[in-house]
Amino acid sequence: MVSNLITSLRAKLLHEAFASNETKRQKFALFILDDIVEHLGPSYFEASDYQFMVKTVCSFVTSKTSSLRQAAAYGVGVIAKSSGAEHFGPIMQDCCQALKAGIDLAATGKIKEKKLKLNQFNHARDNAIASLGKIIQYRQDTLATDPAMAGQLLQYWLGCLPITNDLEEAFGQVEYLAEFVVTNLAGLTAADPANSAQRLAQIFGEYFEDKYFFWEED
Repeated sequence: MVSNLITSLRAKLLHEAFASNETKRQKFALFILDDIVEHLGPSYFEASDYQFMVKTVCSFVTSKTSSLRQAAAYGVGVIAKSSGAEHFGPIMQDCCQALKAGIDLAATGKIKEKKLKLNQFNHARDNAIASLGKIIQYRQDTLATDPAMAGQLLQYWLGCLPITNDLEEAFGQVEYLAEFVVTNLAGLTAADPANSAQRLAQIFGEYFEDKYFFWEED
């Protein structure tokens, strides 16, 4: 039953949605792919089929539309968490390169002129940064095969923090960063201790601002 549903979704609904130029349909299709990956996992599919799905998600991480970038960037984090080393290894480069490209996109003048558009742009970027963090968090097994890349990715992620717009992702990333500091501070600061210490001070200093704390008054 599930197999028939997935086949039908991918053969018709998702294919038509991705082929369209309608943002809402493409965003819906990305959400469906995210759910398929999260709940069925890579072992449900042939390796080539799974990699094609991942490449589809990655292709939207640099979309001109912020809502599509955000959905796709979030999806890469789901992929990292749901894929074991065997399945993530062949797609790691695609995922990392897509996220870095999405993070490095610059907001245009038109985006900066409108608060809503700038907010959407920043949320998309935050999700890309968070998904890089999730690769580091959940795919240490895969990163261990390429220590040099792992070190570069870690420093790049650290340089992108703090996340300040998508608060849900911000809390998840700072919690993981704090865990990393406690368990592997040497690994975090090995490349450049002085600069890393300064970055950590800036990141944690940001998260002590009042806007990150919520409470109810009696």
